[in-house]
Amino acid sequence: MFIGIDLGTSSIKTILIDENQKTLGFASESIELLTPKAGFYEQNPEAWFNATLRCFEKLKNEFPKQYKPTTIIFTKNLNVDKKIYKKGVKIITIPDLRWLRRDIKTTSLLPNVLSKQIAIEKNAFESWLIDNGNITEGSASNAWIIKSSNTIITHPANTKILKGVTRDTIIKILKKNNFNVIEKPFNLIEAKNAKEAFLTSSTLSILPVVKIDNYNISNGKPGDITKKIMYLYNNYINKNNNSLTKELKIA
Repeated sequence: MFIGIDLGTSSIKTILIDENQKTLGFASESIELLTPKAGFYEQNPEAWFNATLRCFEKLKNEFPKQYKPTTIIFTKNLNVDKKIYKKGVKIITIPDLRWLRRDIKTTSLLPNVLSKQIAIEKNAFESWLIDNGNITEGSASNAWIIKSSNTIITHPANTKILKGVTRDTIIKILKKNNFNVIEKPFNLIEAKNAKEAFLTSSTLSILPVVKIDNYNISNGKPGDITKKIMYLYNNYINKNNNSLTKELKIA
């Protein structure tokens, strides 16, 4: 992770080192990163330049008049423990400290990363974020609660959440199978009183939530409705994968 401090000039005076090291130290401590000890930059001036300067040009925030987008595609093998789908996971709730355009997918995900880290440190799988009393979504997932046998509630797709491809797919599958999908905000009390709960993401698909802030959901076990939704989703994905495989072979 990189923390940059721009001094606004290409020349650095030694007298600024102490003050700017304090600034760098505060930023690092705020996100629980280890910081260099006092005197480190005086003894290693080249490290100071690397830590504080992005470039030797003037700091500008506006878009360049001409630029060429760079496309990067990479793959990664995800080693997801399959036991969590049978046992379910615990989540915690914390304040949503992100900016107001969460629907825009960018690489500026520091609040999400910190939220996930808080969950890990509290022996939980994920953090569900609360904004003005309502649960918006998880640090890296969408949040769902099951109110009754056929009523599913999730936060509406607006600027407060990143709606997610998996989320849209699941809504389509649920409606096709006669579930009543309600896109509306829900609070922590509603979540803890829910019949069942689950989270979704592209990497995890559908994952049962069995505990919210040490409060058991569905008697602490994945519920039957969640299991049915998982089956419907997996069946949908498998059918589409088979169709795609056939199309690729024909091409």
